[in-house]
Amino acid sequence: MKVWLKRIVIFLGVFALLDAVVIRALYLNLKNKREEYFTKEVSELQIAYSAITKTYGINAQAFYHKLMEMPEVAVSLKQAATATTAQQAGVRALLYYQLSSTYRQFRQQQVALLNFYLPDGLPLLKMNAPLLSGDYPRESRSSIQAVMQTRQELSGMESADGVLGYRYLLPAMADRRWVGCIEIGLALSDIEEQLQNLLLRQFFFLIKRDVQEKTVLRGDFVPSELSDDYVVSKNNLWLSDALKNYLERHDLDPKEAAKLMAGVTEYIKGKAASGIAQHNSFAISLTPSLIVHQDKDYIVAFLPITDVDGEQIAYLVSYRADTALRSFSEAFWLKALASSGALLFVMIFISQIKRSRSIILQSRDRLQGITDNLFEGLCVLNEHHHISFVNPAAERLLGYSRQELLTRTLHHLVEHGMSDNAASDAACSICEAVETGMIYQSDDLVLVTRDQRTFPANLTVTPLIDKRGKRTGSILVFQDITEHKQAEMALKKSEAYNRLIIETMTEGLATFDSEARFLYANTQFCRMFGASREMLIGRSFFEFMDDRNRAIILHYIEEYRKTGIAPAPYELEWQRHDGVRFVTLTAPQAFIDEQQQYAGGVVVLTDITRLKDIEQKLREANVFTESILQNVPEVIFSLDEEMCLTYISPKCEQMCGYTAQEFLETPDLLKQMIYAEDRALFASAQDALRMGQVSSVEFRIVKKNGEIIWVHKSSTPTLDAEGRLMRIDSSMYNISDLKKAEYALAEERNLLRTLINAIPDVVYMKNPDGQYIMVNTAFARLFGKRHVSDVIGLRTADLLSDYQAKQMDTLEQNILLTGEPVLSEEILLTINQQDVWFLKTTVAVRNDAGEIVGLLGINRDITERKRAEEVLVDMNIELKETLDNLKRTQSQLIQSEKMAALGQLIAGVAHEINTPLGAIRASIGNIANALAESLAQLPRLLATLAPEEQTLFFQLVERAAQRKAQVTSREERQLKRQLRREMEAHEIKDADVLADILVDLGIYDHIDAYVPIFQKPDAVVILQTAYNLAAQQHNSDNIMTAVERAAKIVFALKSYAHFDQSGDMIAANITEGIDVVLTLYYNQLKHGIDVLKQYRDIPLVRCYPDELNQVWTNLIHNAVQAMDGHGTLEIDVAQQDRHVVVKITDSGCGIPENIRERIFEPFFTTKPSGEGSGLGLDIVQKILEKHQGSIQVESRPGKTTFSVFLPIHTEEDFVTPSF
Repeated sequence: MKVWLKRIVIFLGVFALLDAVVIRALYLNLKNKREEYFTKEVSELQIAYSAITKTYGINAQAFYHKLMEMPEVAVSLKQAATATTAQQAGVRALLYYQLSSTYRQFRQQQVALLNFYLPDGLPLLKMNAPLLSGDYPRESRSSIQAVMQTRQELSGMESADGVLGYRYLLPAMADRRWVGCIEIGLALSDIEEQLQNLLLRQFFFLIKRDVQEKTVLRGDFVPSELSDDYVVSKNNLWLSDALKNYLERHDLDPKEAAKLMAGVTEYIKGKAASGIAQHNSFAISLTPSLIVHQDKDYIVAFLPITDVDGEQIAYLVSYRADTALRSFSEAFWLKALASSGALLFVMIFISQIKRSRSIILQSRDRLQGITDNLFEGLCVLNEHHHISFVNPAAERLLGYSRQELLTRTLHHLVEHGMSDNAASDAACSICEAVETGMIYQSDDLVLVTRDQRTFPANLTVTPLIDKRGKRTGSILVFQDITEHKQAEMALKKSEAYNRLIIETMTEGLATFDSEARFLYANTQFCRMFGASREMLIGRSFFEFMDDRNRAIILHYIEEYRKTGIAPAPYELEWQRHDGVRFVTLTAPQAFIDEQQQYAGGVVVLTDITRLKDIEQKLREANVFTESILQNVPEVIFSLDEEMCLTYISPKCEQMCGYTAQEFLETPDLLKQMIYAEDRALFASAQDALRMGQVSSVEFRIVKKNGEIIWVHKSSTPTLDAEGRLMRIDSSMYNISDLKKAEYALAEERNLLRTLINAIPDVVYMKNPDGQYIMVNTAFARLFGKRHVSDVIGLRTADLLSDYQAKQMDTLEQNILLTGEPVLSEEILLTINQQDVWFLKTTVAVRNDAGEIVGLLGINRDITERKRAEEVLVDMNIELKETLDNLKRTQSQLIQSEKMAALGQLIAGVAHEINTPLGAIRASIGNIANALAESLAQLPRLLATLAPEEQTLFFQLVERAAQRKAQVTSREERQLKRQLRREMEAHEIKDADVLADILVDLGIYDHIDAYVPIFQKPDAVVILQTAYNLAAQQHNSDNIMTAVERAAKIVFALKSYAHFDQSGDMIAANITEGIDVVLTLYYNQLKHGIDVLKQYRDIPLVRCYPDELNQVWTNLIHNAVQAMDGHGTLEIDVAQQDRHVVVKITDSGCGIPENIRERIFEPFFTTKPSGEGSGLGLDIVQKILEKHQGSIQVESRPGKTTFSVFLPIHTEEDFVTPSF
């Protein structure tokens, strides 16, 4: 069975080897095809990319020549090359307008960038980002500088101005003069589009993350699913999008979907990681079953893109569905399957031929092997008793060679007695017995060897009979039984010797029968049981044990019956007749007869009662030792003389992460853990131990979890009497924290020494005897010493004059006595004979016990400060004068801005004042006319009226004077018709005229009381006189209103133009100042701007009211201009925490985001020349900073809000800031 199994294994092994060779050849062919296919894919991508960039390069040159052929462009570039910065702004605007239409044509031909640069490399104009007011940042790119230096064209990928694209840089020449550089750029999206049109596949760019972060590329970029080091446009996450669509279609569980997405992402990154890391061009294939479950592969090609400096900054990636790769794989598997089948058929055919041949040879060899390997001698005799064949054993036993034996007969091999000396072969008794055809066998026969030695032999002669019954020969088999004869003699001697040994052995030995009854017991056995041999013979050994031990021995007997394997010695407890118990190591051996029945056996008992006591004590000692080893922080271990680990304490797992079992199973584990750099140190320590020297060494080890720690190992060798190494006992404990502390202390000392030597101050330390024990470099340099060591051990007198040394020693002795630090200014004479002022700090140095052990001194050179103090007074005076001038200039600037704004408002203010003056003039004329008529008519009228009628007349006048309501023309006509009908009902004449006068008087109802007057003939005169009297009251009210209006405007004008010279803050109402400004702007607001005011209760604010009025003026003025005279102006005033917040909101066009950060810059304006200075919001910000306030702006089309925050201060916590 084993042979067949071996043959099958060999057959399968050969088949697997040959099949592997064939499959490997097929796989290498498949791999070459795939690599060629990938190379072709990358090559196509490279060719397409080069073709597009070169084509655009030709177009760029055509665009360049077209530009340079435009005379106005050449003139502008020449002017810009020699113009000043201010003049370049005008040239930039002119050039932009000249090229606007041409640039639009270029854009239609996918030219994304058209930039112009000056000869010094600075930008002049960027057509895609024209900056017609102000200047571009004054920075020059290295590529531009290279073009200007070499006067050669340059092209390549480059990132600038937040745009990554392919750029063509061409030096510009006009009238044989270099006037700058022209840059024509192609966007990445345009390259992708052209590639897709050229190769009909999908393309996108992978951009390095550091390039995207460094240049702040515009656009929405996200990490790529192909590599964490690259980003890609959010529109190009094709694999993630495909996977998401698949997940949505199949409605997977969110956890499964997340797990699938993570697996696909890791799969994709793993496929591309190697090529991307090496910055190579390469291609990969992606299995679609993980993405969209289609039958096509995706082939993805990567082409590295470098910038103009040769640095790789991106990858151009193409991808498309592909079926060729899958066909390669299918062909490979078909060929592999076919080759495996053919190979299997050939091997089976060859093995059958080889098997038939081996059977024939095996039969022959088996017979030869049997005879050659027989221990007995074998000879084949022919019918004449001549030897025809012998085996090697016969040659060895008889001492003849094969050729010599073939000439002999059986008679020559046998020793004969004296009576047979002359006998021939015919007379040989053995031959005679064989002749009869009987088997001859003898144990007493003696054979003779070639050298005439004899040996007893067990000989058997068997005749050979053919099919006809005729004897054709004999087979002689013999065996040397010399040793057997000797063993028989020795056995007799050994029986007596063995009995003596059994009786004198220290173990008890007994034999027993199948009933477990003792048949024999030696002396030691009897001594153990405390009985004589006669008392034990015939008794069962079960009588001397309890039930538990009886069950143990019965169990082992049953196991022996089942398995036939004798059990290993085991422990049993016996009990003697006197009750004494003892424990033995029991080694039984059962006897099994020919019928496989239990027939008794022998048992050997070793008394281990004392050994058990020792073992118990040893176990207790081991428990105590293990407890100690568990609680000590060290790991204890032992090595034998071969440096092999024999024991290690369980503490090793806590320190190293490996269990004691792992250490014992892996002999070199301790060596493997040693940090590579420390292995030489460890080996040196081990060599010292081999020489019998005690070793103590510190080194690093690598724990199971990869953590590196420092350990300290102490080892003590044990030597025998001759000085040979017997064992090594070692302890090892973790000193990582100690090492960290040592490193930290060393670093602190080095850092302190570096800091002390680096600081310019003079630092020194003295012992109580006045000797310098530490100085820094500045100290040595001060006294002309080359090294700090030249100062150590010196005293003050060795460095200073006697007078200065005495003063310093007195000061230091006082500090040593009192322990109080001293700060003083001293002047020292240096080695260069220069007086140097020092700020000297001297403190006592104490030890942990608080005792003074020295002095520490720090001297700072304040010579320059002393000199500066003299200059500082003059500078402070000059600075104060400058600050006062600056404040005056600032106040004048604010007042000038205020007057400028007032100048713009003056026409509206004049109109607002003229309007009430006109009303006053008209009202006075009306009063004069009405008064003249009233004086002429009133006396004559009163004379015609009865007293009752006079009362009614004056009531009518009083009622007319109190009218307030105004009515529309339509309402006026309705009231006239109503009054006319009422009068006609009372039959009053001239009802139409009277109704008109009553409506003018404002009397529309309740006219019944006045009917007597209306019925008088001169009723029209009476009502006209009443109208003249009432009109005088109305005109007086109009004059008063006009005067108040004019006074309000004059007050607002006066308040606005007021200039506070005191410079002190006062408590003011913020809303009053806002209303003053609104009053001045009323003429501009009333023609289309709705003003919505929301003033909440706020406290008075300590401020400069005149300056805040300028803030409100500038903000409201900007709002009016932003709304172009039509819209809504909202003003909200409220308190938030400790601030008053004023929000001014307009509904204008809003502030563009690209200039929002610059609106507070001085002289920045978006208004046409002459309409703004650019200082308005800058002044607003400075005024608010002076008030410790702030301003914020929020803007979008249709709503812009400026929020002003003013702190609410008290006199105690307000500090006037410098402006």
